Amino acid sequence: MTDKEILLIEEKELLANSYISSLVYNGYQVKHVDTAIKAIETIKSNKNFNIVILNINIHDVDCLNLTSMIKQEIPDASILVLARHDEVNKAVEAMGKGATDFLIKPFSTDKLVRVIGCFQTYQSGINDMVSVPSSYDSPKNKRNNNHSIEYSGFIGTSNIMQNMYNIIEKSAKSSATVFITGESGTGKELCAKAVHNLSNRKEKPFIAINCAAIPKELMESEIFGHKKGAFTGALSDREGAASLANGGSLFLDEICEMPMELQSKMLRFVQECCFKKVGGNKLEAVDIRIICATNKNPLEEVRKGNFREDLYYRLHVIPIDMPPLRKRGDDIIDLAYTMLLKYSEEEKRRFSAFSEEVEEIFLQYSWPGNIRELQNTIRKIVVLNNTDIVTLSMLPEYMLSNTKISEKDDNYQNSKFFVKEAVNRNIKNNGALNPLWEIEKDAIERTIEECGGNVPKAAAILEISPSTIYRKRLQWEKNMYS
Repeated sequence: MTDKEILLIEEKELLANSYISSLVYNGYQVKHVDTAIKAIETIKSNKNFNIVILNINIHDVDCLNLTSMIKQEIPDASILVLARHDEVNKAVEAMGKGATDFLIKPFSTDKLVRVIGCFQTYQSGINDMVSVPSSYDSPKNKRNNNHSIEYSGFIGTSNIMQNMYNIIEKSAKSSATVFITGESGTGKELCAKAVHNLSNRKEKPFIAINCAAIPKELMESEIFGHKKGAFTGALSDREGAASLANGGSLFLDEICEMPMELQSKMLRFVQECCFKKVGGNKLEAVDIRIICATNKNPLEEVRKGNFREDLYYRLHVIPIDMPPLRKRGDDIIDLAYTMLLKYSEEEKRRFSAFSEEVEEIFLQYSWPGNIRELQNTIRKIVVLNNTDIVTLSMLPEYMLSNTKISEKDDNYQNSKFFVKEAVNRNIKNNGALNPLWEIEKDAIERTIEECGGNVPKAAAILEISPSTIYRKRLQWEKNMYS
């Protein structure tokens, strides 16, 4: 299988020939089909395509369904969607179905080649190392002293976060409503601010309302404002969040906590961007973008009768699902180092690193409170201790008890066997002893295999850091070709 094998799904022959000519000139092999049915048949007979280029206007099958089918048949393939300006929302939906990125027509063939080249760069590092895909208009990444990546307030280079960065950046260019979901502490408001700051509304206000923190009887006034005398305590006219956000973005956090009687007024507001203040008769119009968020399952709230179905579909145009911390891999370590250095400076402490054992615990722990829990944990460690290295003794007991690996664990016992077996084979190799790195490689790779390919788990069993395994893999490759 070549690493330059592309499937092009494009109905228009002239466009297809233009794309093919440029791609072939740059060393790619291109298979062209002009219908979705042919694409599916081709993929089922040949799963070697590592990049798929898909015109969103393919007519014989819905593009979103086709994207899902492609991802199911060749899950490791990168999918590039080609769309017009008026199809941005659908292109973003396709990314939610597994597409990697999209290009807005018209575009130059040089730009197409650059994007495909970036896909390749991304794929070349995805197997073992955490890598950062750089798209043709990639986010401006800032690398700090501990080698983590910062993007619009976020820290992290994991694949799941890179996909989210792409969705944020693409959705920011649209005026469509954004609906953010995710567990508490995953950074939903930070995501909302990123969408606003990357949009053409960034110079205008970003106004946030937490629907769970406002008494139900005051929520309408908080959002739409009120006239003097509208209710007891309304001593003067008051502008609401909708007016204050005019020209900018209105962020409605915990939207599922909004009272049912207010949801009907919110539906009209979303449809027409017009409202009346509480106690007022004048219809006021504003130009705002609505971004909302919830830590609940909104469809479940619809089924329970707590949230209007028509309002849900009005708001749920561009969905962004914030990943929990436990699914972000080595981002946990990047975040932890960023917080450690920040809090150490604030508290005048000496901390500069974590022990390998602490890193292992951080990678294994489930983090039910997500980033907020990590922040509190690091802050507590820094306040109560003052040394150079964070050690296991400084971690809370519940974290240790939930992540310890038993000596009776089969994988643990097997790893000991693999090490001994590798050493014994070396001793009995007719005097032709292998170098230490080959013995170590043998033991580590067998442990990873026994753990089903789970590097963090294998690292914990071997009592080393996952980053150590990644570094060793790179060194093994150098040794093999030197």
